[in-house]
Amino acid sequence: MARRLDGGMSRVARSGHARRSGLPAHRPALALALVLVLTGASLAGRQSVRAPGRATPAFAAHAQAVHPGAPSSARFLPLTNTTAESRASLPTFASGVLPAAPPTPSQSLQEPFLKGVVEGFYGTPWSLSATTAVLGVMQQAGMNAFVYAPKEDPYARSRWNVLYPASTLSELSQMVAAARARHITFVYSLSPGLSIVYSNPTDRAELLAKIRQIEGLGVHTFMLSFDDTATTLSNPADIAAYPDGLGQAQSALSDWLLGQLGPSHVRLLFTPTYYSGLIDGPYWASLHQYLASGIDVLWTGPNILSPRITTADAETFARDVGHPVMVWDNYPVNDYTYQIQHAPRLFLGPLQNRSATLPSALAGYFANPMIQPLASEVALLTVGAYLAHPGSYDPAASWSSAVTQVGAGAEPAFRLLAEDASSSFLTGGQSMSPLLPAIAAYWNTPSSTTAAALQTEFTAMAGASSALASLSMPGLYGEIKPWADELSAEGRDGLDALQLLADAQDGTATSQAFSTAESDITALKSPPVVLDTTVPVLNFLERVANTTG
Repeated sequence: MARRLDGGMSRVARSGHARRSGLPAHRPALALALVLVLTGASLAGRQSVRAPGRATPAFAAHAQAVHPGAPSSARFLPLTNTTAESRASLPTFASGVLPAAPPTPSQSLQEPFLKGVVEGFYGTPWSLSATTAVLGVMQQAGMNAFVYAPKEDPYARSRWNVLYPASTLSELSQMVAAARARHITFVYSLSPGLSIVYSNPTDRAELLAKIRQIEGLGVHTFMLSFDDTATTLSNPADIAAYPDGLGQAQSALSDWLLGQLGPSHVRLLFTPTYYSGLIDGPYWASLHQYLASGIDVLWTGPNILSPRITTADAETFARDVGHPVMVWDNYPVNDYTYQIQHAPRLFLGPLQNRSATLPSALAGYFANPMIQPLASEVALLTVGAYLAHPGSYDPAASWSSAVTQVGAGAEPAFRLLAEDASSSFLTGGQSMSPLLPAIAAYWNTPSSTTAAALQTEFTAMAGASSALASLSMPGLYGEIKPWADELSAEGRDGLDALQLLADAQDGTATSQAFSTAESDITALKSPPVVLDTTVPVLNFLERVANTTG
């Protein structure tokens, strides 16, 4: 439900140091998926007045909504310096959990509350081994459901009406078994909306055959997903059959499927085409009127990337759509940072800004993870902690515990990376990076003391990548290596700048030192990946160059 990837960014050449790593290439994006994901603010607004085929706002508009004051043409989301804090004193995340509201009855009709992970990103689906590893962490975190919904499994989306071949079905069967062994419900998501004719008996029969194939693996919970597909009916037969439009057509198909499978035998979830926002419209009204009462509806919150989700928000959507609601939380998913922002990022901060009573208004809650399954475990562990005890959830404490667990074998270096990849749409650009207050302190009071503090931070950054190679979790270093390498390169850049400052003060600065600084600046303007430190280090280098030049 978030953004698909395209090609990796080019390797940046640099003299003086071994420079940043490139990223693997990915396939081109679906144009419609791009259009829908770009609508962060618009879908949170008036879906009822959105004209069919109307151009949606650029992602920069969404960045403005999440990060007020961001320049609309900014390549990176702005990063705001934190107040002076050391790694030994974590941020309090005072706004991490919204104030508790009076408890409300659960809208789940005698169904178990599903809480877990939805593999719903654009990009190469996780491997069996990666999925199994995440299932283990989910079990530890008390989660009970895993939704298999990768956008680039062709048999789940573009080839929804083609049965899985034996070899692929065998791997899927092993995933189902791995979930069952951990007491986790395996939910299979099928996305027929790209090509189905809703009223066509042949299409319906193919849909049922596909679901029956997966049911044969022991799966009894399914999701029909219509996200990132056309927003109006186009087939003449469908237009004639469903005068109330797309919502009626999708409801009729879902109701028919549930009837074929038997509501006493399966649970059916529904991801709508309009899956975010708070303003009612004709599409939600159709779901309210036509969708069978036993079907739960997925929703990403007030926005596609929702900085906050409150109990009142969920109650509003449930009232408008007329069904039990499950949250599809687009955190910590990072696929959109590749194509839309052209600045690949990790999101290693904690879940925050979800109301303490939000789960009481829901039938389920799923976190959409990053392309990197093992790195996602930091955020997923905090999601599990929130869902286990929403009323007493402490984002900072949960995050610290998660970093210690995931970063075993190289915990100090991993904590540094996690701090320097902690900002997101949840934090309004605020970062836990200890470098940012150190830079601010230096420019406020240039002295040997503040310079020494900067040198300590830059030195830790410079050594991070080699230290992270000792991580205990197999495969984790490979996932995070581009960011680890970037962190170390930025540390070396900072040390270059400090050396240039010292030499300039002594009158011994050389042309080579200035050339190195210029090379550092050029590389930082086109990094292969982005951290919270990238822009601040660039600004620091440019200011040093201007001061000493």
